[in-house]
Amino acid sequence: MASWSPPTTRSCSTRTPSWYGPGATRAPTLNFGLRIPASRFLCKRKLSQDKDDLSRRQVIAALRRPGPYSHPAPADEMEREWEAEGGR
Repeated sequence: MASWSPPTTRSCSTRTPSWYGPGATRAPTLNFGLRIPASRFLCKRKLSQDKDDLSRRQVIAALRRPGPYSHPAPADEMEREWEAEGGR
């Protein structure tokens, strides 16, 4: 009869965990649920304020291009914010 050894892992430890028994292939799984009610929801927008002019132009152009990422309204808003900051 061959002696049992734990499965190979990348752990530094050479000790066999106490929950491993003969023939075990993994640690037991513990599942539980936790519900936390939301008391508030906060939404913030970031319109690339910390980006350079080239990056802003590229993002605005990409939002105006036809396709799955086409969103002209945020592009217009980004452009208005940029102009208000003295960009362009």
